[in-house]
Amino acid sequence: MRIRYHGFPWVRSKAGSELQKFFSDYGTLKHIPKGTPVFKGNEFYPNLSLVLSGLLAKFSESFTFKETSKVKAISLLLPGTVLGGTFFLSNRLSNIASTALRDTVLLDVKHEAVWEYVRTHHNFGKALVNHIMLDLESDLEGMATIIARPPEERLAVLFKILVQRYEVQNENGWFNIPVKLTHSELSQVIYTIPLTLNRILLEWKKRGLYRKEGTERYAHKSLFDNLYDWEENRMKSTDIGSGA
Repeated sequence: MRIRYHGFPWVRSKAGSELQKFFSDYGTLKHIPKGTPVFKGNEFYPNLSLVLSGLLAKFSESFTFKETSKVKAISLLLPGTVLGGTFFLSNRLSNIASTALRDTVLLDVKHEAVWEYVRTHHNFGKALVNHIMLDLESDLEGMATIIARPPEERLAVLFKILVQRYEVQNENGWFNIPVKLTHSELSQVIYTIPLTLNRILLEWKKRGLYRKEGTERYAHKSLFDNLYDWEENRMKSTDIGSGA
């Protein structure tokens, strides 16, 4: 699934236990209703935030693709992910915005409080920087995947990432996709138009690779066969080379 880095495209990595404990100890709860911006483009976000529940989208503000009907390309922040890392490290504005796709709860910590903690907890600081690097890699992987893979592969990659993130077990060869995304949201993540998404899902359904029951989406395990991932490929090559 990954082409260049360790971060997965579009879906931010879950923070480790040390980072989550920090937010639990020092964070302030904030409730963000569905559809509410957390911050807009060209606004500075003064917090590091852990997503406790809900779902956030991150995207470039005021940048549309009218000629292709692609409104925006978004990445997803699921529970357990950290928001605001680039603001924290760079202390600069950006054209990135974030909005709650569902009712969301955050744990906020001001930048100053995080830096104060880092000064006396060096291992925590290393873990935080490493996690923020994974977030940056996720953004770069998202762009690389959009360039290198056709829409049907991009959708299969997204489904597999979500299945792995929530450790979903297959039942009789079928995986229940754990995050309920609308057609519009799926289209924006994989950067295509809803018409193309509908065509892909219809074709998969005819081939016995996809089905939908109410709001539940299911993908057959064979949909994920042969999805190249450089890290998985490297590990397999290492095992073969070592005779394992």
